[in-house]
Amino acid sequence: MDCGRRCATAVVIQEYHVAEALYQGELFAEDRYEDWPTAQRQQLQSNYLQLLSRLSDHYFAIEQYTTCITFANKILLCEPCHEATHRLLMRAYVRQRQGYLALRQYHQCVETLAEELAVPPDPATIHLYEAIRSHQTV
Repeated sequence: MDCGRRCATAVVIQEYHVAEALYQGELFAEDRYEDWPTAQRQQLQSNYLQLLSRLSDHYFAIEQYTTCITFANKILLCEPCHEATHRLLMRAYVRQRQGYLALRQYHQCVETLAEELAVPPDPATIHLYEAIRSHQTV
């Protein structure tokens, strides 16, 4: 990656951090059952989750797994059934040589999906779990 692109990425990541720090939670949480703020609330939360996803993916890509895990866990606080985030956490734990945490994450994912949606995990999640369990590179 050239210097210009690296610098641009650094600026964007810094701006994401600022935006993440400014997020104060659900918009008009006290009016949760009112219809008028629903669209704005959903859009703000969607933007926040997208920002967290970009941050967690970025930190995974540059091998800063602890920071990746921090942002991924924030996603799961808002969207506990977000399977791609569970998989990212599983990979990050493996990269930190904490396979037992990756396996625990899988079981948390399975339990959450069963309780919240009454569905099994995605085949990609099962495949990743089996790869981790058999000590394959993930």
